[in-house]
Amino acid sequence: MAIGNRARIAALLFAAACILQFAGLSYSIALRRAVEGAGSIFIAKSVGVPIRVGMSQYIAVVFLAISFAGFAILMIREGDSKVARSNGIVAAVLSAIGLGIGMLTSESLDIINGSLTGLSILFALVAAWTINTVPRTKTIQPFRLSTLQITTTAVFSGLTAALTSISFVPSPTGGYTHIGDTMIFTAALLFGSRVGGLSGAIGAVVVDLYTGYDRWFISIPAHGLEGIIAGFGRGRKVPVQVVLLVVAGIVMASTYFYMNVFIRGLPVALVSYVRDLFGQAAISLILSLLVSRAVQRIMPSLFPKLAYKS
Repeated sequence: MAIGNRARIAALLFAAACILQFAGLSYSIALRRAVEGAGSIFIAKSVGVPIRVGMSQYIAVVFLAISFAGFAILMIREGDSKVARSNGIVAAVLSAIGLGIGMLTSESLDIINGSLTGLSILFALVAAWTINTVPRTKTIQPFRLSTLQITTTAVFSGLTAALTSISFVPSPTGGYTHIGDTMIFTAALLFGSRVGGLSGAIGAVVVDLYTGYDRWFISIPAHGLEGIIAGFGRGRKVPVQVVLLVVAGIVMASTYFYMNVFIRGLPVALVSYVRDLFGQAAISLILSLLVSRAVQRIMPSLFPKLAYKS
């Protein structure tokens, strides 16, 4: 079998693992909502706090598992089979952890979800084994942070938490809307995906804990992925940056929307979704473009490789 075919099969297996994991998660938490007495997702009724927290934990871990499987597909496309294999194994482990959390926070084992998740884990492991037989054609820089990246992550995490706190607007889902994403986007555009992703995850969790938001777990994939996606716009032309920031904002808002649908019901979740998109992501997008462009022009010596491209 040709190398290209093996890589393609591995990518398809990772994609299938993502679909199965998402289907299992959705079925499980929809069933849990019904058992809790909240009824259909089309009813604006909330589940109890313990179930709400358990759902948030479960969703957060599964979304991270799906993200790692997605990164594995990206690494296959880039030609680094070793990193793709590692991401696939991490995805399988996180899927197993997610299933364990789901079992611990519910009254009984969900056979359908267990079967779908089990298949997802199997597909991810088979994909990791398959891609392991494909030679690397490109080596991606390993995930290590320089002193500058560590410092800037700490600074932007604090700025994200601070701006979020002072722009706090309560949301109908029990959370809040803010423009703290401005700092996440700015960190990503100036320093890339690693600083952007870490600043988003750390800053969001810090302020969630400070404000007493009981679903802080979901902020890790929501704002972490937001910063990673926005970071691909580093050093690119403004139209490309805008597209990536829009995608990043949609991913963030959709992550919270997915959770809120099962916790609060679709009517309330839709209101929060619109606010997250237009009152949070859109405003943050505009502000971050202005701030990052101004910083690059004021201090070009600090960003020689990130100069604004007209």
